[in-house]
Parts: sequence; structure tokens; C-alpha cells
Amino acid sequence: MIFSRVLKQYPCIHQMVMLTFQKWLFKGHLDEDENLFAVAHQHWIGIFIPIVQLVFFGIALPWVLWLFLAFSLWIVAAWIFLFIIIFLLQSFDWYFDALLITNVGIIDIEWINIFHRTSSRVNYQDLKEISYEVKGVWATILNYGSITMHLNSGEDLELSRVRNPQNVEFEIKNYKDKFLNERKMTDSTAIQEILAEIVKNHIEEHGLPVRKEEAQQPKRKRKRHLGRTSF
Repeated sequence: MIFSRVLKQYPCIHQMVMLTFQKWLFKGHLDEDENLFAVAHQHWIGIFIPIVQLVFFGIALPWVLWLFLAFSLWIVAAWIFLFIIIFLLQSFDWYFDALLITNVGIIDIEWINIFHRTSSRVNYQDLKEISYEVKGVWATILNYGSITMHLNSGEDLELSRVRNPQNVEFEIKNYKDKFLNERKMTDSTAIQEILAEIVKNHIEEHGLPVRKEEAQQPKRKRKRHLGRTSF
């Protein structure tokens, strides 16, 4: 209770704890030197229908059958247990269908079943632009929509029912700009180092360049004037 209150009072700590947990949870999809900055999930509307089904068909209905139709208690317990397992699998499917935003790109994870997961990666240099769309009354009220990533190859990658799509779009654009700026600085530094190495090797082999005027003029002998010194 105290820990949950602290997390609510200090949202930054809550974000750090959640991000640390998500780094551990999705570490199998990250490269060795890749940093996870944010995780985008589908809206809770995607799990709302399974919750209603669990409450009605998995809990309420078997108890009604036990009370009024004298169903065996073991059958009721097995029925409830089965629906709880189904609910957990659907919850995993909802939670693990995530969009990982890292320092080098975006990873789209699709959870098919407990033994089958797929992921597709889009690097920032391959991302042409990104847009979002909030369509419908419920989508506007509950703030969820679709994210479309337009790739340089001409393909489009669309994700539906994303929670806070405008924030997700902003985060992706922000980290993309940071990546491209860092890459430009790295490339310019590498080019400077290469040019410096070329100039250094040229000077070691051929010496410093001489101006044409200095090369054409004959060398003048300096006359040394000795003055008389009296003691």
C-alpha cells in the first residue's frame, strides 16, 4: 500500500519502475547495445470484452447453474478455472502486442500464443514519416486510434487501437530526430578523422607543400656583418 501511494505521488518513479520492468520483460527482442525508451500498448478497450465474458460466462453463469440446477461443485470450479486460463491468455495477447521505442528504431511485437511470438523492426533511417488517426466517437472519448508508419521502401505499417496515439507519434518523432542528429555528428566526426589521417600521411611522405612563389625565387644568401667589439 505504501509503495503504491509513493508511485502515485511521484509519477517519475512510477515510470522508472515500469520501464525497468518492461526492459526485463522485452529484453529478448532488444539488441545488446539497444536502449528501451518507451513501450506503447493497445488501449484497454481491447481487453474489455474478455473481461465481460469472464465475469458473465466464467463466474456468474456457473454459480447460477450450481444454485438452481444443482450442478456439481467440481464442474463449476473446473468451469471457472478454465475461463480464468482463457482470460489470462487473452490478457497476455493484449499486453504483449506492444510497440517498443528504442534508441535505434521501433520494434512491433505480436503475441500469437504462449509458444509463438513474432516481431518486426523498423530502423529510424528507414522511417520516412509517421501519422496517427483517431476515428469514431468512442475512439475520441477514450483516446485511442491507429498509428501508420510510412517507410522509405513505399510500404506502410499500421497499428490499430493504440493508446494515446498522439503521444506515441510525438515520442517516435522525438527519438528519430535524436538518432539522426547523433548519426550526423558521428558521421561528420568520422569524416574529419579520415581527412586528418590522409593529410597526416601525405605530410609524412611528401612534406609540407611549398608555394610557387617561394619555389621560383632563388635563395638569397644572408650577409653576416661583424661589428667591432672594444674591450
